[in-house]
Amino acid sequence: MFTTIRNGGDGRPFNYMEFLCDSSSDLQNLPALGSNGCSVASKAFLMDTQKTYILDNTGTWKEITSSGGSGGGISEDNIASVDETKDFLNI
Repeated sequence: MFTTIRNGGDGRPFNYMEFLCDSSSDLQNLPALGSNGCSVASKAFLMDTQKTYILDNTGTWKEITSSGGSGGGISEDNIASVDETKDFLNI
């Protein structure tokens, strides 16, 4: 099962979404890429694996990899720069 925890806002596209999922099988049930679905760069966090996925330009949920560490928090070494984000999004 999944829950929508964000829908647009804060300068994001109206269809940018963030989801909280119970398991990896929930990824296939998330809204598709497009005008009636999610925007590119929407995110999904999986409770069972503690992993985060991002929706790419092809509509595929890709795991965001980190440089390691413990605690699962965000540190400055695993936050994408503006140039890295533009390159990833092909903009």
